[in-house]
Amino acid sequence: MRQEVTDSIQALEELKKKSVALRKALPASDEEEKKSESGSREVSATSNTKSNPAEEKSSEHYGHGGLDLNSSTAADSPAIRQLKQQKKEAQDKLADLLAKISQVFYGDVADGSTKAPDKAEVAELQKLLIDTSLTSTTKNGLIKDLIYALADINFESRKVVVKLCTYVMRRADEKKAAAGDKIMKERMSYVDDNRLLTVLVDGYKPPTVTSQNCGPILQELLRKDVICRKALNNSAIFLQFFDFVQLPNFEDSSIAFQTFKVFMFRHKMVRDCFVEYLKDNDVEFFKKYHELIQCNNYVTRRQSLSLLGEILLDRKNFSVMMKYINNKKNLQLMMRLLKANSKAIQFEAFHIFKVFIANPKKNDDILKILRNNKNKLINFLEKFQNDKEDEQFVNEKQILIGHLQDIE
Repeated sequence: MRQEVTDSIQALEELKKKSVALRKALPASDEEEKKSESGSREVSATSNTKSNPAEEKSSEHYGHGGLDLNSSTAADSPAIRQLKQQKKEAQDKLADLLAKISQVFYGDVADGSTKAPDKAEVAELQKLLIDTSLTSTTKNGLIKDLIYALADINFESRKVVVKLCTYVMRRADEKKAAAGDKIMKERMSYVDDNRLLTVLVDGYKPPTVTSQNCGPILQELLRKDVICRKALNNSAIFLQFFDFVQLPNFEDSSIAFQTFKVFMFRHKMVRDCFVEYLKDNDVEFFKKYHELIQCNNYVTRRQSLSLLGEILLDRKNFSVMMKYINNKKNLQLMMRLLKANSKAIQFEAFHIFKVFIANPKKNDDILKILRNNKNKLINFLEKFQNDKEDEQFVNEKQILIGHLQDIE
């Protein structure tokens, strides 16, 4: 397998050269073409690091190809077509090599059949993929170099990269590493990388959004306690997801929301990280969260309200929940959402509103609002979504009405 990994590294280097050459050769006025050929993920990955002289030299060598970039026909010139063809050939070569590597982890499927992976080959390949000595130019190891160049890799290869990355990262056991396991220490040291984390988060950003590939890899990384803590405590990383979940493309926003949830619930250790974060940052968090609840995107509003209910009702967030439901502005927000145009939004708001009413330790601010609106709220609840055939929901309404009637 060493040869396949080495060949993949060389093929990736060649692809990067062809991509740089093509971007340089495209006319400055041809913005759309440049965007389609842009490797912006790799650019963002290296923007805060020193450039590699060898890479700069190769970029100059594969530069404009003698084109007159002011020519209106430059984008359709034979030289441009040749560069595009060369890039495609480099992509295809890398794709073939990555497919062979993937087969070692997941079984040989070349003829449609499968076989159990060879444990010795799998162990060797995992080591080779993160061996930084093999990538003499970047010292990143093949896994990271593939992530940093995602925007230059073709669509099918990106899916293979995701499979390879998640496979390797899933098997970096931080508990065993902490217990002194040498192999696990090496793997955790490799994946616990600030630059890697930043590049994966940048995958959600325009103009070249690669979140459908970066998302699953980032989610796998966030299962590691040490990495999740780092991301939560870095506002430049975590708070960006309040914007990412509102991306205009539905698939991108959905993946962002999945990642958002991973920060909170997907794994026990991650959940504990979030509980600690929320205790220390509840004011900032809920301020941003309420912006989501009141945004113009219906899906985002509904998902956010549903998730808010999960956050507040998590037993480990009890102290945060009590603080939240004793804030009159939060109650007023839920009361407004009960009258939203969408019945689904109303229903999600109801499940949070009921926590305010059921709280036996309401403070004076909450009691004052409920007392002043007591009759209106009772009348509202008596007519609220009576077409819903849900026995639990009907019973909950009656319980809330009873609590409101008891307020003096």
